[in-house]
Amino acid sequence: MEMIKENKNPHQPTANSTRMNSRKQNMEL
Repeated sequence: MEMIKENKNPHQPTANSTRMNSRKQNMEL
């Protein structure tokens, strides 16, 4: 869960889609 928090990069305005994708990848990993 901490990893997902770090994924929230400041230079990512549309982190909504990116965060969702990151979470999906994290779950698969």
